[in-house]
Amino acid sequence: MVPLGNVLIDNNLPIGQVPDATSTVALGTGQSKVVSMTQAHVHATTVDTRHGRDSRSESFATRFTRTELAVLSRAAAKDGMKVREWAREALLREARRSEDPLFTELIATRMILLNLLKPLAMGQVVTPEDFTRISATVRSDKRKVAQEIQQQYITASPKEP
Repeated sequence: MVPLGNVLIDNNLPIGQVPDATSTVALGTGQSKVVSMTQAHVHATTVDTRHGRDSRSESFATRFTRTELAVLSRAAAKDGMKVREWAREALLREARRSEDPLFTELIATRMILLNLLKPLAMGQVVTPEDFTRISATVRSDKRKVAQEIQQQYITASPKEP
């Protein structure tokens, strides 16, 4: 017999003795198992009733030094969270992030400076029209340029051991 919450998967009862029913079995964790019993099988699906989402069933572990754990603990405490909860949110946020807006704006500032400094260094006058053109070009190209530069950093930097 294999226990599953309050239900046994293989109860070795004759088929006629397994009831036809569907019931919710509380697990005491804010979750419940929706159990459907037929004469042929028992089927269970976990639903997190607190958040209305699929239950979390996958995990992975990693090791940290005491110093690293202290850094993570301070960051989590600053946000009023436990380390595991904070780390989960940080990992998902990073995985879902398509671009870093701060990095993109930093690159945009660099582009403006480079496009303005060259003519100024050569003794040319930068007109308001030149500045408007430069600004429009930077606005339209900054994301593409930022992605290219970010890719250069990714391919050039060695991975930590």
